[in-house]
Amino acid sequence: MTLTGSILEAGYEHPDGYVKLDAGGKMWRVVLAPPTRMENPRSAPRHAQGGTTATGGGLSKPHGPGGAQGERITISNKTTELR
Repeated sequence: MTLTGSILEAGYEHPDGYVKLDAGGKMWRVVLAPPTRMENPRSAPRHAQGGTTATGGGLSKPHGPGGAQGERITISNKTTELR
């Protein structure tokens, strides 16, 4: 599954980072990778800011209603493989 939407929020909840996306009027919480996997300054999640468009790919494993595990994310034309 692939979702594209506007980032509403980005953050960290032990042990992983996350983004909340508004994709077509539905809010999705996409679990990313642990912060140590996203420390590279060129990684997409470092550019996650509210209002920025993001595309999450390879989404699977629902984490509750509207939740997904991300395999990759693209933000500001930067793609990061998360797993």
